Amino acid sequence: MTREDTIKILGILKVAYPQFYRGMPKAEADQAISLWAEMLKDYDVSLITYAVKAFIATDKKGFPPAIGMIIQKAYELVKPYEMSEMEAWNLVRCAASRSGYNSIEEFNKLPPEIQKIIGSKVKLETNKGRHKSIVNRGVVSNVYPSIFTIQLSEGPDPSRKLSFSYTDVLTNTVEITLCD
Repeated sequence: MTREDTIKILGILKVAYPQFYRGMPKAEADQAISLWAEMLKDYDVSLITYAVKAFIATDKKGFPPAIGMIIQKAYELVKPYEMSEMEAWNLVRCAASRSGYNSIEEFNKLPPEIQKIIGSKVKLETNKGRHKSIVNRGVVSNVYPSIFTIQLSEGPDPSRKLSFSYTDVLTNTVEITLCD
């Protein structure tokens, strides 16, 4: 981005937030332009313009953004959405709770990244309190409305099945990691 591009970006912000920029002395405006130009010099002007407009469109506080907020917004625009672990397990829990008679349909509604968990090898770390935890490895074998089961693949009794509630995962009593 050039200094002229920065002036255009700040012009958009001035129109969106006129009360903030009203009466700003020329020397202060030049300093602001210089700082914004320096901080945004490595970014594409169209991405920053889009980020500024996206910020304005979603702003609920009525204050102009800091430079870092625009950079963060630009990053969010180019980074694909990644579902959190909590969101993923909540989807599985909800689908399992609705799957009494239509389990195939409910399973097919899940995003592909969630579908691949069923039947996948996982590592489970169960928090037993006071810095104690138990680590198991196995395969997610079944999901039910309130629980899911893991078929152990190693340990003293590899034919054993363990069951966990979705609440265990959501409260971090059990941490699940997909194995490669």
